[in-house]
Amino acid sequence: MFHSRLTNIDPILKITSQNNNFTPIDFCEPMQKELNLANIRLEYPVHTISKKLLVPAGATLDEEILNSLRANNQNNDKYPLIRIMLHDTLMDDFFKIIETSAHYSVIFSDKKSVKSMLEIITDIEVPAPIISYLEYFKIHEYYTYRHILLVFTLSTLLAMDLIKDKIKIIEASIAGPTHDFGKLTVPLSILTKDTPLTAKEKSHLEHHSIAGFILLTYYFQKTNHFPGLVALQHHERRDGSGYPLGIFLDNPMVEIVVACDIYDALVSPRPYRPMSFDNRSALEEITRMAQQNKLSWDVVKALIAKNRKMQPHFQECSISKETRGGIPEKNLYGKIIS
Repeated sequence: MFHSRLTNIDPILKITSQNNNFTPIDFCEPMQKELNLANIRLEYPVHTISKKLLVPAGATLDEEILNSLRANNQNNDKYPLIRIMLHDTLMDDFFKIIETSAHYSVIFSDKKSVKSMLEIITDIEVPAPIISYLEYFKIHEYYTYRHILLVFTLSTLLAMDLIKDKIKIIEASIAGPTHDFGKLTVPLSILTKDTPLTAKEKSHLEHHSIAGFILLTYYFQKTNHFPGLVALQHHERRDGSGYPLGIFLDNPMVEIVVACDIYDALVSPRPYRPMSFDNRSALEEITRMAQQNKLSWDVVKALIAKNRKMQPHFQECSISKETRGGIPEKNLYGKIIS
């Protein structure tokens, strides 16, 4: 009942904002200029869900490889487009997840904003391989499936507050469900490991950012496609301390997905942590990241505002200086064994 079918939406758009702290994002600029992808050497191969090798380990990611990815997907025009949240049980799964998660009870409590969010996400169509990727994780690694749905919906909800052009949000919103697309190339034994990762396993896990960019370039036949940008940059930080490129992240729409990715990772069950962060501790951790210039203050304030019972406008949201939270016991995140 939330369908609001919007048509004739240009896939290459500019995001604008009435918030002066946000710089317009120009999706028409070639991604290669911004990312300087040349000479990135792949430590691990990138293959599709059907195990087709796209780029071998040891290859250098350059313009020639990117052009071949765009040109060699002969099936692209044959992929049916599927409205992602209307496929199978995805919508029911989303509601079951938020109904059983205390961390999201306040965030999704405002019926008006949730209805608007659902109108946006139910209009998003994706090529069939994107659906196959969701089904893969639903069967084999439910945490990632759950995480994808929550980052998708939460990032759309925040974008509605931070960016006023709703039609353009529809185009950007697709980045939520595809940000972890590259995890298809990471062995399940690493994704589900409940003991510290080795340095090699950590390297393989971090490879998912570049792998996601390559896979989305292949499936969408574009290197300047916004979902590919988010897949590549969702572990980058404003201070240059992230990966895989170590860039100084300055794209506000990407930062929305980054903040939602971090928040859900903190408050959700993970194999390497028997207990998740409580909500206050998670928000304090994200606030510290803003204080360290790793995340945008506006995005962090928008997330905190959604966690307040009255859900004030993010610009009116005050941040408590008092810290009462803590890291859960037996948290293995970031611990590496030789």
